[in-house]
Amino acid sequence: MYAKGKGSAVPSDSQARE
Repeated sequence: MYAKGKGSAVPSDSQARE
């Protein structure tokens, strides 16, 4: 689901990965 890594679809997910 994280093809682009961050800012792929849900901003919350990107922040959680950082």
